[in-house]
Amino acid sequence: MKKAVVILFLLLAGVLSAMAARPRVALVLSGGGAKGAAHVGVIKVLEEKGVPIDMVVGTSMGAVIGGLYCAGYSGAEMDSLMMIQDWNRIIFDGGLVGGRYLVRIPFGPQSGEKALSAFPSGLVRGTEVEALFERLLPGVPDSQDFDTMPTRFACVSVDLVHKKEVVHHSGNLIEAIRASMSIPLFFEPVRKDGMVLIDGGMLNNYPVDVARAMGADIVIGVKVGEPEYQKEPEINDMFSVGDEWLEMYLRPKTEKNIAETDIFIGPSIGDMNVMSFQKECIRQLIDNGEAAAREVLPQLEKLAVSSGQDSRGTLFDPESGSGEISSDVGSKVSLAPAKKSSLSLGGYFDTEEIIAGRVNLALNQSADKGLKMNLIAKLAWNLQAGVECRYDFGRGFGLGVGYDFRNTNSNIFNQEDVLTCKFREHSFEAFFGNRSPKNLEVKAGARFQMFRLSGWSRYLNFFAKVEYDSRDDSCFPERGIRFKAEGGLCPTVMEAPGLFGDISLQFSGVIPIGQKFALIASIDHRSVISGDGRVPYHYINWMGGRQEGRYFDRQFTFAGFNHVIPFADILTSATLDARAKLGKKHYLTASGAYAFDTGAYRSVSDGRSTFGAQLGYSYDSIIGPLSFNVNWSNLTERVGFYASIGYNF
Repeated sequence: MKKAVVILFLLLAGVLSAMAARPRVALVLSGGGAKGAAHVGVIKVLEEKGVPIDMVVGTSMGAVIGGLYCAGYSGAEMDSLMMIQDWNRIIFDGGLVGGRYLVRIPFGPQSGEKALSAFPSGLVRGTEVEALFERLLPGVPDSQDFDTMPTRFACVSVDLVHKKEVVHHSGNLIEAIRASMSIPLFFEPVRKDGMVLIDGGMLNNYPVDVARAMGADIVIGVKVGEPEYQKEPEINDMFSVGDEWLEMYLRPKTEKNIAETDIFIGPSIGDMNVMSFQKECIRQLIDNGEAAAREVLPQLEKLAVSSGQDSRGTLFDPESGSGEISSDVGSKVSLAPAKKSSLSLGGYFDTEEIIAGRVNLALNQSADKGLKMNLIAKLAWNLQAGVECRYDFGRGFGLGVGYDFRNTNSNIFNQEDVLTCKFREHSFEAFFGNRSPKNLEVKAGARFQMFRLSGWSRYLNFFAKVEYDSRDDSCFPERGIRFKAEGGLCPTVMEAPGLFGDISLQFSGVIPIGQKFALIASIDHRSVISGDGRVPYHYINWMGGRQEGRYFDRQFTFAGFNHVIPFADILTSATLDARAKLGKKHYLTASGAYAFDTGAYRSVSDGRSTFGAQLGYSYDSIIGPLSFNVNWSNLTERVGFYASIGYNF
């Protein structure tokens, strides 16, 4: 028995001795914005091959991926997390609101703040980014030693006050990651202990020296875009300019850290940049990370200890919901309070209105209940402004009142001439409705409208509307449908010529064909019904252009002409867009449209058929689509041209 104990003791001592002799391995992850998704692919290969990771050091996106890994997430879980996020919403603090705004400035009272916060020191406050971390890391201590995490962790930021690099080894994990990724002028910096902290990539984008200082014997380093820096870069937007400027500035230190790397991995990024957060780009970057790691497998396999399930444990509380890798990850987690109000700004240029700006002041909009106000103004030749006050009782249900003003100068094609129609409109409404988080809106109420064409006309209109929109993008959707049904009834009061009403139905859906092609099919129908056949000018059917409701509330789009044209009381149109995606942001679209209108259902044989065609090109720029197209229809028998840049409204 004593002999067996001695043998067991010697075996255990041998194992402990072997473990003690194993070199400490550090994984260093560079910054790079969206390009950092490649880090996930590398981690997946390291786990697959059983390569031990004793510590992770990251900068910017490397800090994000490294922090999640060190907190207990596996490579496969991070792969899923990267793919299910709505990065447009997260990066832009709610996204380009309604697909129409470039700048969104949240404000509102929070603990320790005044009612109206100061103008931010970055384009984006990072509220949505912080909320994402809160969902993924519930139960993480407010302050801790990062060496006690399931895997040791450190990240790098830069202090603007003292002009020096800051290495985070302890404190609030979410705050440290958020500081490390605070791209100057884009994200607001993190203010802490008299420091103003920005992206660590400004001084140390590939922190191998930090890993060495932590005691790393072997460094596995991942620098996205290497060795592509040796090639002539494609500098074609503001982000590629920033990339190359920073690369030039940091090159000496980066090359020194590369020389200190034992196993270097340089995933290819192609023509992607720091803002390439589209799902297909994220997928490609993760796959490129895997491919790059497999190129150095002989070196990695020398370090392999074991493979299989990740048994490191987790820093966060799995019972809080963060362990669920789904679209509603962490839905049970109570998030930090966000700014409830915002000021949003947008603008565009086109050949119809030349230039236009848009301002949206939203007060208390993100609250679940209570009084909310939304003010919108379009500053252009066709001036529009509106305000809505709504009281929400919870779960999207509310009552409200609203006012809209419109000063319209529209170009109307009538037979062979283009005429200018000028009118003013005042609209007051009271409504009740429900706004579902599942992209469904139901609304009904009464509307009092005043129009001035040659003189003032007044109408009372009772209306109801149902709208559903599941498209993944308002400009270049790759999947989803949109459905809208609306009806109105004007009784014989005020200047109404008699009882009349309208019913409209609209549907569009995206049919993806592979990764690069899509068909977008649309059907629009509107019927105007009148007891004596008389319908006011403003309520008849209008159609034209590619922007719904541009000049008239009831205006449908049509691919054959830019100007609006009046149609008979019964109008149906169908459009098929065939779209090809060229590269990452270029789109070529061919459209065919057909419309049929008639004075009444009983006189279908007397109806008119209209055909239209359009060929267009678009580039998905950071400030909105840059588009131009040529079109033709048998009704106008003219070739039209239209160009725009920005998000139309």
